[in-house]
Amino acid sequence: MSRVLASRHFNKAPLLSAFLSYVCEASLADENIRISEQSIGVRVFRRPADYDPGQDNIVRNYARQLRRRLDGYYLDEGRMETCLIDMPKGGYSVIFKRRSPESRSGVGSDVQPPFEVDSDARSEEQNESNRLEVSGAIDAVQGKKSRLITLALWAVALCCGCAFAVWHLDHRLAESPLHRLWSQIFQADRDTVVVPADVGFVILQQLNNRTYSLAEYESWSPVEQYDHVYMSFLKAQRYTSMLDLDTVSRLQELPEVVSSRFMTRAPRSLTTEDLNNDNVILLGSIYSNPWMEVFERNLNFHFVNQPQAGRFWVQNTHPMGGEEATYENKTRNMTHETYGVIALLGNLSKSGHVLIIEGLDGPGTEAAVGLLLQGDSMRRVLHRATRSDGTLGNFEVLIAATSVDTRATGTYIVAERYYP
Repeated sequence: MSRVLASRHFNKAPLLSAFLSYVCEASLADENIRISEQSIGVRVFRRPADYDPGQDNIVRNYARQLRRRLDGYYLDEGRMETCLIDMPKGGYSVIFKRRSPESRSGVGSDVQPPFEVDSDARSEEQNESNRLEVSGAIDAVQGKKSRLITLALWAVALCCGCAFAVWHLDHRLAESPLHRLWSQIFQADRDTVVVPADVGFVILQQLNNRTYSLAEYESWSPVEQYDHVYMSFLKAQRYTSMLDLDTVSRLQELPEVVSSRFMTRAPRSLTTEDLNNDNVILLGSIYSNPWMEVFERNLNFHFVNQPQAGRFWVQNTHPMGGEEATYENKTRNMTHETYGVIALLGNLSKSGHVLIIEGLDGPGTEAAVGLLLQGDSMRRVLHRATRSDGTLGNFEVLIAATSVDTRATGTYIVAERYYP
């Protein structure tokens, strides 16, 4: 097991390593033991003893990652291992299996001629018969050869067609203004975690006329005796909006997505290990997704909320020529003007990327999502953010959107920032 934990698949993932160590040690201690999700949550992920696995799915999320990484290890660094560690689906106990060596066998055959021709020993009649047989055999061979040539030509044409289709798809992807962005967010060797907003978090702040920090959010236990029952219920549940669910669905359909590496996680289940090791997409704003707080210090456009005053706006920390210091929702007759921000930053370890998509309200977030998924308006931004090696550097984009009946219509870019 030490070689597995020292591999590149696990050596930078302390929680996954702790998970694997715990289930291996427990299974070795008693091969008939049934390791519970509850015990893993308490022992590995430091959840309280009375936590509810039905409400907190962190163990199930990490179990999926653990199985994938074990498979990756045995296909890569561990391909010569004779003993395999396996955690079958449906439980958390592991089994240790001996890998049988692959056997190879060769098959040989001798081809015998179908007939012999000896004109000296046979009569003319037999010779004529042989000539007829030879002629028929030649015709059969030529017919078979003709069919093989036809099949070969069809195969070549099919391969050329497939190659052209693949080239055409790659060419279309390469021409897409957003391909460079999505190919950095979705990678075959790294998980991408999408984190939708927590609607319960928004309701709590509105009910209490105050904002909560990430530290406060993380400290909430599922039930607090001094809290009103309704408040405790909101703190324990995981609610999100239909807009965010639709966004997750649309992201999954992108051609650059690596489906085995695509994950969705509630803010309550996110960990700093995710922000260190994975690519992350944060949806919402600091008012609805408290993990935005981790990256606020790296942004020029800050979302400021004063629920007691009923105000929520974007603060432009360092205004440039023609820019305003604050951007706040405005309603005129039947139209509503709102704002959103799109930002690409490094994750906490700078080994991956964090894509932030936030809005002052639903239409603001919807406008930011639409800009990212439909693309052409971002072409100039991504061109300016491209480094000399072809990768994207960090950037921020402030956008404005006009909405009618809560649906974003016109969207345009207000300000941009680029970072090395």
